[in-house]
This record gives sequence, C-alpha cells and structure tokens, in this order.
Amino acid sequence: MNERSVVVLSAVAGAALGGLVGFLFLTDRGRELRRDLEPRIDEFARELAGLQGTLARARTAAAEGWRAVSEAGRGVTERDWTREQDAAY
Repeated sequence: MNERSVVVLSAVAGAALGGLVGFLFLTDRGRELRRDLEPRIDEFARELAGLQGTLARARTAAAEGWRAVSEAGRGVTERDWTREQDAAY
C-alpha cells in the first residue's frame, strides 16, 4: 500500500469515526442507543473478567499438571537407577 492510499484510508476512517461519535452524542437516537448499549457493555466486561479468572485457574492447573508429570518422570528414572545399582551389588 503506498503512502497516498494510507492517507486516504486514514481520512475516511477518521471521518467515519467522527460521524459515529457525533451520532452517538449529538442526536436523540444516538443517546438512546448509548443508553441501550451501556448495560450490555457492562455485562460483556463482567464476562471478560470472569473469563480472565477462568484462564488464570486453567493456567495454574496446567502448570501443576506439568510439574506432577515431570516429578513422576524423575521418580521413575530414579527408581530404575536405584534398582540397577542394587542389582549390581
């Protein structure tokens, strides 16, 4: 994409965003739409916070699982090595 295309695209995006903000804050229908959207946005934010907590718990559980598998693997290796040493004597 050349520089001219970027400038034109940026101007169009800025104009669209400005029009949307103007609609939402300066018209009766826009204010009504904002009032209708606010509870939904709040609910969405709560859902995201809950998802973040769930992901944190899953990350912790995965780390504990890997640690348990790693410890179990080391335990088997140590037991096998001990058996080999006992058999040698």
